Amino acid sequence: MPTPKASIHSMEDAAQDSKSLKHIINQIHGDLVESTGDNSPDISSRAVPHDFFFSAQVVCPTIQQWRQMDPDPAHYPTIDGLRPAVSQHRNLRAVNLIVYRSFRICRRCLCAEDLMTIVRNPEAPSWHLESGFRSAELCDTDIHSMRCAPWYGCYCSITMKQQDMDPDISVEAYQDSLNNLPFAVKQRNPDYKWKSGHYGEMGWQYDTAYPPSSWFESAGGRERVPGTVEPYYLEGPDKGEIFTGSNDGLLRLPPKVWGSKFSMTKRDTAQENSRTNGKPES
Repeated sequence: MPTPKASIHSMEDAAQDSKSLKHIINQIHGDLVESTGDNSPDISSRAVPHDFFFSAQVVCPTIQQWRQMDPDPAHYPTIDGLRPAVSQHRNLRAVNLIVYRSFRICRRCLCAEDLMTIVRNPEAPSWHLESGFRSAELCDTDIHSMRCAPWYGCYCSITMKQQDMDPDISVEAYQDSLNNLPFAVKQRNPDYKWKSGHYGEMGWQYDTAYPPSSWFESAGGRERVPGTVEPYYLEGPDKGEIFTGSNDGLLRLPPKVWGSKFSMTKRDTAQENSRTNGKPES
C-alpha cells in the first residue's frame, strides 16, 4: 500500500504551529527575565536608617532637681526679652506649677539631628487637633524649645534598641549604618553591640567611632585645678562661653544633680585662682 503523502496545507500548518510555539516560548522567557529584573529585591541598594538602632526624646529634671539649679537670674540667657525669676520665687506653688507645665511642653519637643539641640515639634498643630491637647501644652514655637535646655535643664536622652534583622538587607548595610551613627550616640553608649542574630554581635568600627583629636582640642583650653600638684584638668566651657547656646542646660545644673559632688568646673575656680595665682599650695 502506498504511503500517504502529507498535504501542502498540513505541512504549512505544522510550520506555522512551530513558529507560534517558538514565539510563545520566547515571550514567556522574556516575561520571566523582565519580571526578575523588576521585582527581585536589590539587597545591596537598601540602606538602614539610623533610628533602627536608637531613639531620642527630651527628658527634663524633677521639680526638686530644678530647685537646685543656679539661683541667680543673671546667669540665665535672655530669651524673647525674658529671664527666669528663680531666685526669690522658686518655692512658690504658682511658680512650681509654671515650671511643671514648662517641663511638659519641653518633653513634647524634638531632638535635632545632632541629638543635643532641642527644637519645636513641626507636627504639633496636627497633633493638637487629633489628640485634644490644649495648644498651650504643645512645643509648637521656637521660644518654647529654646528655653528647655538653658532655663530648665532638659536634654536629649538616647535609648539604644535591639531590633530583628531584615533578611532582605545585607549585613554590610547594617555595618555601614552603625559606622555612621551620630557622634552623640557613640559617645554616650561606647559599649553598645547590636545582636544581629545569625551574624552575632555587631558594633561600629573603631576608626569611625570618634572624631579626630583636633575635635577635642578645639572644644576649649585646658586648665589645671588650683592648689594641686598633680595635673588634674578642669572640665567645661570657659567663663565667657557659659550660657551662650541652647545646648548647655546640663552645664548649669550643679554636680549633685547630674554628676559627682566632687567634680569641679572652671567657674568654681575663678576665686581660687585669684587667691593662689594659679599655683599649687605648698
